[in-house]
Amino acid sequence: MKYDRRSFVRTGGLSLAFAGLVPAFIQSCTGKGTENTVLEDLTRDVQPLADQDYMARQEKVRGLMAKQKIDALWIEGGTNMKYFFDVSWWSSERVFGVVFPLSGDPVWVSPGFEAPRAAEVIRFGDDIRTWEEHESPYVLLKDVFKSLATPVKRIAIDPNVRNFVVEGIRKQASQELVDGSGIIDPCRGIKTEKELSYMELANRITKKAYQWAFSQVEPGMTPQDLRALISTGHENLGATGEGWPLF
Repeated sequence: MKYDRRSFVRTGGLSLAFAGLVPAFIQSCTGKGTENTVLEDLTRDVQPLADQDYMARQEKVRGLMAKQKIDALWIEGGTNMKYFFDVSWWSSERVFGVVFPLSGDPVWVSPGFEAPRAAEVIRFGDDIRTWEEHESPYVLLKDVFKSLATPVKRIAIDPNVRNFVVEGIRKQASQELVDGSGIIDPCRGIKTEKELSYMELANRITKKAYQWAFSQVEPGMTPQDLRALISTGHENLGATGEGWPLF
């Protein structure tokens, strides 16, 4: 099984964006002695996230919701949906997301024609409520909030939710809408040992892939050639990844 290098980093919730470290990183990748290195799959013993890991994340955000007197959290397709529910969903003009209540199971909101696909990928909760093309998803959301077991007075909005969706909810919902950063960021900012191990592995794979690729460079190679070597290095190490060399 090949792992996307970025997925390790997303799992931990960080990116490699420290520009000040790039020169040192490149220098460390140009050492000699790696020309004949045999790259081995470093991901073969990786334990993927289990249901318990996602449920622990959900309970953590629920604890913060309780402390901040938030009754429900709305999350759209994106990195936060992946982080808490392991659902990868590309955001479009059609509203798709999940209402995560302070108590009870998640309620999913989906375009009607997407419901079969949604049912296939959703792992947590089986309540999928749909809206049709001639209907408003925001009216449906209003009804969802009203139907929850616990009365909803404050709704936290995933900070990645697009503005037109926020405004659509605001026009229909009578509840107070608040920024969800205060409950999402603490969850994602403090890593578990498992998440830290993924991040460390992603860094090791990246460095080894670059070391090996640079050791194969020969006169006359193009940037595309080096990019292909970097990609091959990642693949041999059990992940997918690439570089964008410019010279």
